[in-house]
Amino acid sequence: MPRGGIRPGAGGKFKWIHGKTTVIRVPEALANEILLLAQLLDEGKTVDDVTQSKYLNLSGISIRSIGDKPAILLEDLLKAGFKVRPLGLVDRLRKQIDKVR
Repeated sequence: MPRGGIRPGAGGKFKWIHGKTTVIRVPEALANEILLLAQLLDEGKTVDDVTQSKYLNLSGISIRSIGDKPAILLEDLLKAGFKVRPLGLVDRLRKQIDKVR
């Protein structure tokens, strides 16, 4: 019986909705996150669905009062590790934080 070659039904079934895959080189430290993103995109989610969360966990962040309204300082968010944009604003805040320390 001959071996090898193309045969009907041979080979594994695609695990990806979009079908055929290819090999790419990515930084090892990012490989799992990139694979997760690719899987979500393959399922039909958009990049906005994946990257922009409407949920903000403020556990451990001080809520202050400005007048009679609750407020959270951007400085407190930066200290807690939140990413804030635009970067120019972040740079100014970091300089102010460093002066206080």
